[in-house]
Amino acid sequence: MDQEYKWTTIKSRQPDEFQESHPEEKPEPSEEKQVYDPLALDRPAEEMMLDIKEGQRGISFARLFAPYLKSAAIGKVCDPYIRLQYQIYNFMSFCEILEPSEEGVKVELMTSVESYQESELKRKLENMKTGFSQNQIELDYRFDNSLHDRWIETDTGWKIILGRGLDIFQKPEDRFTLGFFDQTKRKCKATTITYVRRV
Repeated sequence: MDQEYKWTTIKSRQPDEFQESHPEEKPEPSEEKQVYDPLALDRPAEEMMLDIKEGQRGISFARLFAPYLKSAAIGKVCDPYIRLQYQIYNFMSFCEILEPSEEGVKVELMTSVESYQESELKRKLENMKTGFSQNQIELDYRFDNSLHDRWIETDTGWKIILGRGLDIFQKPEDRFTLGFFDQTKRKCKATTITYVRRV
């Protein structure tokens, strides 16, 4: 409708059903729901299911998790396979995307370990506790060999269900291959990640 015309409603003294349903004021145009890139760093946190294809690139922990970790003071990570060195690096990469407030952020890791690996894994995790504390990240951990599910929970009400845990990237061919440092250039393993808002 041209702007110089005004919305006018004309009704008879005894309006019929059609006239009764006609609005007195000009209706506001319906707002279309804004569509976001499901991997944009500035997207709002929403409930959804994300399928990652075998060999897909352009994925990083920041793109997957950062919108859901904002303002979190406590984050829990359950992944039974944080044992080998590359799995430990995955966990460290996850912690690097945290943005602690002045009060800091607490991360609780739940994982499993074979008896012959326990002392070595404890030593590495204790070293990580010391290193993280310099960046206002308090790390706690515990071992539970009955674990199977993989997930992340925050005290802001989000639960992220990880099909493969944090082990979503294919192994780089070597240290001189693009993607050794930049996760977005690495190929992924097929997996599904589900974002759930807890009541």
